Amino acid sequence: MASPTDASDQSDRLRAVLDAEIAAALDDLPPALDARRGVEAFVPEERPLPPADDDTLDIVDRHLPGLDANPPVPARTYRLRGRTDQAGRGVLVLHGGGFVSGGVGLADPTLRDLATELDAVVVAPTYRLAPAHPFPAAFDDCRAALGWLADQPDVDRVVVFGVSSGGALAAGLALHARDHGGPDIDAVVMGFPVTDDRLVTPSSHEVTDRRIWNRGMAELSWQAYLGDAHGTDDVSPYAAPMRAVDPAGLPPTTITVDQHDPLRDEGIAWAQRLMHAGVPTELHAFPGTFHGSMGFAPDAAVSRRELRALVDAIARA
Repeated sequence: MASPTDASDQSDRLRAVLDAEIAAALDDLPPALDARRGVEAFVPEERPLPPADDDTLDIVDRHLPGLDANPPVPARTYRLRGRTDQAGRGVLVLHGGGFVSGGVGLADPTLRDLATELDAVVVAPTYRLAPAHPFPAAFDDCRAALGWLADQPDVDRVVVFGVSSGGALAAGLALHARDHGGPDIDAVVMGFPVTDDRLVTPSSHEVTDRRIWNRGMAELSWQAYLGDAHGTDDVSPYAAPMRAVDPAGLPPTTITVDQHDPLRDEGIAWAQRLMHAGVPTELHAFPGTFHGSMGFAPDAAVSRRELRALVDAIARA
């Protein structure tokens, strides 16, 4: 067990490398992300409240049809009131949480902004979570939501937007759509994404501080999601996109990575693989940040830049 002095030294080292505004958020972080606690280390989302009234948006909690014998998929949808009949952009938003936690509630303000700013139909599914529901449960739920969105009469182009583990789901959907003839996806936008269960990059070994997303938590999340398949040759590329033999033919993709993130290098590696395969790819790296720090310090200038890069990528589709 680390001594108080060791913990203090670690805190000072982390603060020294973070953007000053990001470092100020360290004291407000959730309980320690200590993988030794098992799945209890993940911070559960509070039960989402019904959507608040909104004068400009129609916000509906609904259950989308599940695929095959799967149960219906809870989802929240957002549309501008009085939206024109002309078909436009649809955005499928896939939350993070290490495949084990998360949901629509924490992202609700961002989802409202997307629907309003982009005049988009926004769909945010609450997919089933591991370890109770390992792969492909979450993936199948996201496929069901994608199919529902693509079938909407006021949608003529689709963007899939995922952060963290939602990034893995987004890329997996793009691979599956390519391999199975649709639905068509016009762009993929990935924030600080999960892409590789093997955790073999330099950055995957660099970050161990338990106040921020770290190697132990990354290992734990993959174990929960993949079970005994984790780290073997039996992992589907629809679960871990870096397992794909060839990503050629995927939609234009935008990726952001955070500097002090065990997932930094795998996000960069996925962007490189896409570029080598001829996929139009845009990559942004943000200094002084940690995994998902824009959610903990949304008013920091670097957080605003990262969110703007993601929203602008959606807007271009």
